[in-house]
Amino acid sequence: MKLRGDQQVALPLPETRGGSIPTSPLQFLLKPCNLATIRGGVERWHSRLPYIRPAARAAYAAWFGGEVWAVLQFQIPSARMEDQKTTVELTRFAIRPGAPKNTASRLLAISSRLLFRKLPAVIRIISYSDTACHTGTIYRAAGWCCVGLAAKPKNWNRGRSILADASGESQKIKWEFRRNGG
Repeated sequence: MKLRGDQQVALPLPETRGGSIPTSPLQFLLKPCNLATIRGGVERWHSRLPYIRPAARAAYAAWFGGEVWAVLQFQIPSARMEDQKTTVELTRFAIRPGAPKNTASRLLAISSRLLFRKLPAVIRIISYSDTACHTGTIYRAAGWCCVGLAAKPKNWNRGRSILADASGESQKIKWEFRRNGG
């Protein structure tokens, strides 16, 4: 994979394009996008939280055949105890149904590298996975580290889940990815 500037990453195409539906995560073009693109993807495809916060440090969309197949939004961490200057939080990641296997982990890995190039002061990216919906496989596959169960503020999760704690709220697992794996 060869990175080209801050604006986009051209991913190599397999020998066959696979028609109108991508057959490999290598077929996506990941490039910066606006909040309207993020909002549209999150509203259609996000598993639990179909809304976004209006400000983003970085936002990317994965394109194939002139259509958006995934969106990622990075922001200043919502947890006040996190370093607001050197840490960024992946707040939304939504993928269109029917995307090829391994798309999520590939886009996570590439967008993390792009983010570090765009924001040189950032040394760490964090994210949270909801145990009611996700096991964190995509983070592990992209080289992220599990930090553990996240401290839970009041009213973090309005829904109920099978993997709930004693209060009936689902738990969140905190993940992090550091610049240069440090």
